[in-house]
Amino acid sequence: MSDTPSSSHAHPRVTMSTIAQQIGVTKTTVSLALRDHPSISKATTEKVKTLAKKLGYRPDPAISAIATQRWSIGSPSSGRVIAYLRHEHEHAKSTQGVYLEAASRRAYELGYKLEPFNVDEYPNATSISRVLYSRGIRGIIVPPIANPNSKRVLYIEWDKFTAVCCGIGRVKPQLHTVTPDTFAHTHLVWKVLQEAGYKRIGAALMKHNPLAYDDLLRVGASTAAIHLLELEEAAKIPIFTGEFEDKKSLINWYEKHRPEVLLGFNQSVWETLDEAGFDLASETEFVSLLTPEGCEWSGIVHHYEEIAVKAVELLDSELRHNQWGLPKNPNTMLVVPKWNDGNTLRVKPELHEGRIVSIKPHEIEAPALKPLEEPEALTTINYSR
Repeated sequence: MSDTPSSSHAHPRVTMSTIAQQIGVTKTTVSLALRDHPSISKATTEKVKTLAKKLGYRPDPAISAIATQRWSIGSPSSGRVIAYLRHEHEHAKSTQGVYLEAASRRAYELGYKLEPFNVDEYPNATSISRVLYSRGIRGIIVPPIANPNSKRVLYIEWDKFTAVCCGIGRVKPQLHTVTPDTFAHTHLVWKVLQEAGYKRIGAALMKHNPLAYDDLLRVGASTAAIHLLELEEAAKIPIFTGEFEDKKSLINWYEKHRPEVLLGFNQSVWETLDEAGFDLASETEFVSLLTPEGCEWSGIVHHYEEIAVKAVELLDSELRHNQWGLPKNPNTMLVVPKWNDGNTLRVKPELHEGRIVSIKPHEIEAPALKPLEEPEALTTINYSR
């Protein structure tokens, strides 16, 4: 005997019309309320959701699919524009450019047109909101805001829009975010150095003023690695956390400790010491936590293009599911890094999904580098996946 009830005994399906009739509103109002649309009052939305739960309302997947297909019809020229918020800052130019190009390409593939929108051209968040809304723009990508004083994006009338952050800058609205996994990739570098046999590791991690979120992640991951990986020699060298402009303190720190391998925030650490007259190629090796792909510096490369693509895809999903405003519980999607072999570290790891598969010797073009005290540390180290 079948467990499925016969049609004559089945309860009629609860629809939006059912809810609308019992509350005394239109079907459109119910539809909008179930999607938390800002045009519906909180009281009405709560009433609709309460009754829907009581009656056991469930959306019809077939109807939802039709709605999604209807939403997908059209081309970028039809006016489905996504705004890409940008601002003027020297540290934002290169990163925003990479994000913008990759995001534009993915947006086009999904049927949107991505348009840069310079927030610095407007006096306040109200004017930004008004212009975006009047242009019929609903979707917004927020790339990293490098200027700590550019806080107007925090006060945009977010309930009128659907938005996703593409990376974390100095100023960040409480939105769903796609960003590099700074803590994991910092720990990864320490693990590579430990497994390769390096002992006297010195970290020049710098800090922003005011303090940035990624400063905490870099220093936190480094402190944890030194302690939990039991790096006794590295523990004797204090982590340098001076400000980027304080070159004198960085020079004094290096002069005092002379690590066998230097772990830097980026290549500016090497450049500062090189300009100060240190013969770095003959006395130390270098690995960067932030390096362009294909350059001479060994270290971590962020998947900026993948981050931008994932951010657009996440925004597309939020738009299709009619999510508005600031989410109650913002989620963060972390993107694992990749490794740039470069020419400043004599080992190179093979990574798989952010994990070390093996560590191999890496010949570099700096013949003056002294040999490691433990040559066996450079034999290939294999790890199970």
